[in-house]
Amino acid sequence: LQVKTYEVYSVLLALVFALTFPLVYLLGKKMLGRPSGLLMWVLLLAFGLNSTLLYWLTQAFLPQFLYGGLLVASILLFLEYCDDRVVSWRITNFDGALGIILAAIMAIYPDGLILAFAPIAIAAVTGYITGKDRSLLGKGVKVLGVALLINPTTFNTAIQQIMRLVRTTTNTTFIGWEHIRTPALFEIV
Repeated sequence: LQVKTYEVYSVLLALVFALTFPLVYLLGKKMLGRPSGLLMWVLLLAFGLNSTLLYWLTQAFLPQFLYGGLLVASILLFLEYCDDRVVSWRITNFDGALGIILAAIMAIYPDGLILAFAPIAIAAVTGYITGKDRSLLGKGVKVLGVALLINPTTFNTAIQQIMRLVRTTTNTTFIGWEHIRTPALFEIV
């Protein structure tokens, strides 16, 4: 039954769960702009009592925890990267770190790539459209380029899985004997 292996795996999973909270607190502190004890307690309660995270913990879903930690780390790094006013077409440490994180997300949890890249894409496009920081578009392209260079095969797999999910969730299908039609535009929104 490999009971000892499961015990070690459960302890390691609980450790990863515990180490994910500091990343969430750092993200909250970055968004708030200052440290706050109240923020820490609210995030601790919201994070610690999250039923999805507790389900992942009890069912030993390590990839989801790794994905969650990498997603928060990528958002933190990109926020720092946005504050960096150095404009260069050379690949920087931020590009390398974010590219490695996105490549890891593609390998661990390919379906979550869209959620990991969405904040980068939204910030880059809005910064370019509004004219506030046109360098964000170049930064986003560099990060995606590094991720593609590191892991092109898994990127292709991630895109195929995301497209398969989009097709299966928007097609007309049957559940049991009941016909489920394709949703109207306003129902999707």
